[in-house]
Amino acid sequence: MSDKALFHRLKTEIDTLPTVDIHEHLCYPEEDYLNMDVDFGRFLSGYTLDDLLSAGLEIPDILEYKNTQGAVLRINGKPLSHDEKWNYIKPYWKHIRFTGYSRAMLYSLNKLLGFDDLNDSNYREVTEKLKSLMKPGLYTSILKDTCGFTHILNDIDTMAEPGAYERMDRNLFKFVSRFRNFVYAYLPGGIRSLETTFNRPIRNIDHILDAMDEQFDRWKKDKRVALKIADAYLRDIHYEDSTRDEAEQVFNRLFTLRRLPHLEETLSFTEARPFENYITHRMLDRAEEHGFPVIVHTGIQTHMANELANSRAVHLTNLFMKYPGIHFHILHCGYPWVKEAICFAKQFSNVSLDLTWLHIIVPEGAREGLSHMLDLVPVNKIHCFGGDMLIPESVWGALEVARENIAHVLAEKVGIGHMTETQAVETAQKLLHKNAVEIFSLDD
Repeated sequence: MSDKALFHRLKTEIDTLPTVDIHEHLCYPEEDYLNMDVDFGRFLSGYTLDDLLSAGLEIPDILEYKNTQGAVLRINGKPLSHDEKWNYIKPYWKHIRFTGYSRAMLYSLNKLLGFDDLNDSNYREVTEKLKSLMKPGLYTSILKDTCGFTHILNDIDTMAEPGAYERMDRNLFKFVSRFRNFVYAYLPGGIRSLETTFNRPIRNIDHILDAMDEQFDRWKKDKRVALKIADAYLRDIHYEDSTRDEAEQVFNRLFTLRRLPHLEETLSFTEARPFENYITHRMLDRAEEHGFPVIVHTGIQTHMANELANSRAVHLTNLFMKYPGIHFHILHCGYPWVKEAICFAKQFSNVSLDLTWLHIIVPEGAREGLSHMLDLVPVNKIHCFGGDMLIPESVWGALEVARENIAHVLAEKVGIGHMTETQAVETAQKLLHKNAVEIFSLDD
């Protein structure tokens, strides 16, 4: 355990450092967000909701609860009042009160509203104070003024409503790009969507490749800073080098499927896998050509009942080898296979590590992982913060846990004589800001 005085000195220094927030999912333009209903349930949505569900909470219309950020909880078709909602959730809140997710949530609750806990005596007041925050300038107030971010990389391509992206604040956010619309073009409506987006017929593989080229031109013009792969929610992230012939066989099958008025025949994921692989490799060809870093989701997934083994970083080995000109950024450090991910960053010059989200999944595990990284990996290949949140109110708590973890690990390194206190602060500057600026070519 690090010396408390040393920890507090380092934490005080770290709190003042400019920070790059490498990963958020803030998909609502501010004016839309301010118009949403809000109550204490906002603090019991997102990741805390995952823990509540894991503890046994049942929400029949889970999508409605998520889409309203906890504002609407409907039981037997009837939306619950604030009092009814609290009494329904409270037994499960007691079970998750000390998880990493809840720790971050409570830090935000304290910083933004001044409460140390969410309980019987204050949930109504939490609601009223939260409502009072909903004023123009909320995003800047929390993300710039309170958190001190110099850049925020926002990943919203598969989440934002039509027209929302165009109204996002370009001074506040930088954007990463998804290409799932190409990889999963075989799903119902996928081809039609591409044809609408690019105003051209899509009838063969060459048409798709031409649309890809146009997509990259648009991304460059739009100043996108990276590509993102998050396929582990749908399949494993090992992308075999499938041939064009294999991909074309899948693609050609699309035009033999029946399109009934209320039922569209589809290809299975297994049948379509060669197409997914081929398109992913062609996307990576272009990413290498255009100099886009590629962020890859690895490790634990949010929501319930995922196939965890899909997301091991070891699945990516062939990509690291085939595309030496692409900088691959391993998001979440592959937890629970953190040591595996660390080895890739040590052995491949084009691989770096990111502790986004990991700090609040398992704070102690993040500290252990960061300590191992500093021993094993060049420090310029480690970034230590991304909130990975849907709402701005949650970001502060995640940042506070990350800062605590960094301070603890660096204090331990100083305590054993591995570095000086000055060197520890310089290291923190790299972990929170300088490395990300270099990796993603951001303005310093």
